[in-house]
Amino acid sequence: MVDTGEFVEDGNEYYWVDRRIYMANTQELKKIRDFVIEKLSSELGQRLVNKQLQIGFSANGSPRLKEFDGVSEDREIVVSVASNSGKTSGGKKPTGKIRSVYSSLYFLNLTRASKKIMVLTDPEFYDIFLKDSEGLLNDIELRYIDLPPQLKEIAKNVKDNASKEMS
Repeated sequence: MVDTGEFVEDGNEYYWVDRRIYMANTQELKKIRDFVIEKLSSELGQRLVNKQLQIGFSANGSPRLKEFDGVSEDREIVVSVASNSGKTSGGKKPTGKIRSVYSSLYFLNLTRASKKIMVLTDPEFYDIFLKDSEGLLNDIELRYIDLPPQLKEIAKNVKDNASKEMS
């Protein structure tokens, strides 16, 4: 964590604005995403790359684009990866995390790909989401991919830092 801040003038008063930046979340999660995409590329026999795809049109007719974690060269395979953890620190159902995955599913559904894959990397969250989404996934394949120990540790650290931010 990097702790930075500054004095801000508001009229005649000065006060300290604390700007805490929890580093590595994005970069660390990228390592997990890259592992998953590399593993799927090998399994599917097609190279998958992070790429934007058109998912619709805006009101003025310009294309609306969305970035996906893995897209095959022919755009027939599209993958989204989520590294959400299971229950909340209070032991409750992770409603916000579940909604986040439904959002990813919505965007996957807007693509023209013939194979759409949603990958979850936490076994507890996979079980929770599998039950929650029963009968709702249509043609989207839900997969769990087990992470190697070093990436599980990264996921745990990101989760712990996020919990600290929320408390």
